[in-house]
Amino acid sequence: MRRLSVLAVPALLALAAAVASIEVVREPRLTDFFCFWTAARLVISGEDPHDPSVWTEATAGTIVDRSGRERFVPCPGRSGYPLTTSVVLAPLGALPLAPAATLWQVLLIGGALCGAVLIWRAFAGGPAGTGLFSTLVFASQPFAFTLITAQFGGLLLGLVGIALALEVSRPRPAGALFALLAVKPHVVALALVALPIRWWWRGPRAAVVGAALVAVALLAVSLGLRPSWPVSWLGELGGHRLGMTAGVPTVWSLASIATGDARLGIVVIGALAAVYALASRGRPLATVDVAAIALVGTLLISPYAGGHDQVLLAPAWGGVLAAAIRLVDWRRVALVIALVLCASVLPWLLYTDALLNRPNDAASGLVIIATALAHAASLATRPSRA
Repeated sequence: MRRLSVLAVPALLALAAAVASIEVVREPRLTDFFCFWTAARLVISGEDPHDPSVWTEATAGTIVDRSGRERFVPCPGRSGYPLTTSVVLAPLGALPLAPAATLWQVLLIGGALCGAVLIWRAFAGGPAGTGLFSTLVFASQPFAFTLITAQFGGLLLGLVGIALALEVSRPRPAGALFALLAVKPHVVALALVALPIRWWWRGPRAAVVGAALVAVALLAVSLGLRPSWPVSWLGELGGHRLGMTAGVPTVWSLASIATGDARLGIVVIGALAAVYALASRGRPLATVDVAAIALVGTLLISPYAGGHDQVLLAPAWGGVLAAAIRLVDWRRVALVIALVLCASVLPWLLYTDALLNRPNDAASGLVIIATALAHAASLATRPSRA
């Protein structure tokens, strides 16, 4: 009964998210999922989603939304994801669009639910605070944007949480599930490197084996289908997709708009890396801490992240909340204020400002910077090793 009561708040939040998703699945061609589904369907039919002419034909056309406006589908250029992503999503590509989109939203919401509950358990070691942290995640602007766009965020969060939960008891499945984060590598790249390294040095090494088996299998299948896909995909990232990054909520866009030179983003990234190094020096870090730092780090360095990807800041938010609960002095108040600012107030404020007053969402890159500072501060509150 106690376990059910602990899960009551997350379950209600998931139900509210499901209701909010009804409008999304009514016209999935206006969401990013339509692009993922199309790429998977092309792979099933033996066609190449990285071929511009094939992609254009498959995604051509306009849709009239519920307000009566005619809109283009959000799939420019060619597929912006590696072929391994389409291989993983092939079961959805085999379904008609409507049921596939419905199932996808269920996966996003279920993933976010599992992720929030299990990531919090990794920090707190128990159920206390589960409802509070789940509310923080589900009420965040990045999660709301994930639902609207039908992006990967909720699913990725779930994979992180499940991998952390299985790390000790079933390390090989934990590593296998963690490897599936590679469906969107440009927002989890550092995590895909950092956690296997930790598992290799600190254990369990079986998790590395599980991750390697999945990675090799996906590469073998995808290269067997299209041996040249890595070149085509990198060409899309370095060409058309790179040209689309102006104004997205990243450190690079923020630096470009604020100073006129995107290269100054390196200064910000370097400064935050130094802050993290000082804050964590001599302090014990669990696997969930490494995951949180690596996910924040990837969003700091990636030029391709969107506002919806900032839901991957949730592990860092969990670290800040866990630290605040452990403290009893003025630092608790400071961390709570910082957490509310970077997880709720700032994302919603900047997103609303972008909708009403700005031509882009670059200012939301401040959310990543604020989260990094708050998370580093929370790590610094831990006692150093003797």
